[in-house]
Parts: sequence; structure tokens; C-alpha cells
Amino acid sequence: RFKCDWSSDVCSSDLILCYRKNERQFNVLSDNEKVIILYQKLLKLIEDLGYPINDGETYYEYSDRIRYRFVPLEELTDIFVKTKYGNIIPDDIELHKFTDYLNILEEQLKKHLGTVKYAIRRLFHKI
Repeated sequence: RFKCDWSSDVCSSDLILCYRKNERQFNVLSDNEKVIILYQKLLKLIEDLGYPINDGETYYEYSDRIRYRFVPLEELTDIFVKTKYGNIIPDDIELHKFTDYLNILEEQLKKHLGTVKYAIRRLFHKI
């Protein structure tokens, strides 16, 4: 949904335009859609840190399994589940919790991969 189609020649201006397009598209989403996208991004970051979700594992089982390694995910999982399956609109505080946690994970990933690999990942692996 938020990926750009890359031609064989990608220049930095194309990457910047793609990033801005993705950001604009995200900003017009409903808060429910934002939570779903942010949770998917969260799962991808944790996977990139070496902890993928297992086949058949529920979101709650996953958050329980990785809680020893990361800030407990239960609260964010609760927000995600009630938003996605209960169609309950998240408030600004709940959205802020996602962005705070994603920033923490991004910093962990930057340390894990190193600055150059992290920058490349940011450019080409958008959710």
C-alpha cells in the first residue's frame, strides 16, 4: 500500500518524493488504519531484530514470547486488537504510544545493523 515502484535507475530525488508521498498517504488515513499500519511496522522491526512471529502464533502469544527481550508489547497488542477486530477508535495517547515504541525499536535496529545498513533499509523497506 505504501510502496513505490522503483525503476532500474533510482536517484535520491525519487527516493525523497516517494518518502513524502508515503507520509502524505499515511497522514490521511483514519486512526484505526494508522494503528493497523503501525502495528505491522512494529512487527517488521522486531522481525528485523531477529524475532519473527511464528506461523500460527497469535499476537498475544507473540507478545508473551518476546516480552523478555523488548518492552512489553501487551498494551500495544490490546490497542491493535480492539482497533482491528472491535472497530474501536484509538485516542491520541494510544497512537502516541505506538510512535514512541517504534522510535525505540528504530534506535535498537540502527545499533544492531549499523548506520549504513540501517539507512539503506529505511530507504528500501518501507511498510
